[in-house]
Amino acid sequence: MLRLGLTGGIASGKSAVAAMLREMGFAVLDADSLAHRLIEPSQPAHNEVLQEFGQAVLAPDGRVDRAKLSAIVFADRSKLDRLNAIVHPRVAEVVFRQFEDWQRGGTRDAAFVEAALLIESGAASAKPRPAAASPPSFLLKKNFFSPPRRSTVPVLSSKPAAR
Repeated sequence: MLRLGLTGGIASGKSAVAAMLREMGFAVLDADSLAHRLIEPSQPAHNEVLQEFGQAVLAPDGRVDRAKLSAIVFADRSKLDRLNAIVHPRVAEVVFRQFEDWQRGGTRDAAFVEAALLIESGAASAKPRPAAASPPSFLLKKNFFSPPRRSTVPVLSSKPAAR
């Protein structure tokens, strides 16, 4: 089974490509949703987040209030690094286990993980080959997005294929 990582910046088309892949029958894991689940009250990362950032990040229902947590971590790079150190290893572990489960379950062709921070998160340790999503060129021309940096990562573009 080929393990592929779908990566790219904000609004690059990762989710659109992931949806297309799912429609085609491929297994796709959304690392962002997984990270959100890993800080739920029943998960070990929940307690670590509370120890690191305090009760102030709690919502009334006992869950982490992601808006409050975001305000803290995006105002201080060291706090963002600490949050990533708590969550990313757990994401990588689950991604690795999911790839293994898919392979044992008979997934033969390819399976994907959609992860904006594929390399940074450690999910690349599950050995997916990275593929980047790129916004359509008409959006780049209208300055909605900055042009993608040069990379050796193959790009999955939302631009229609030439006939």
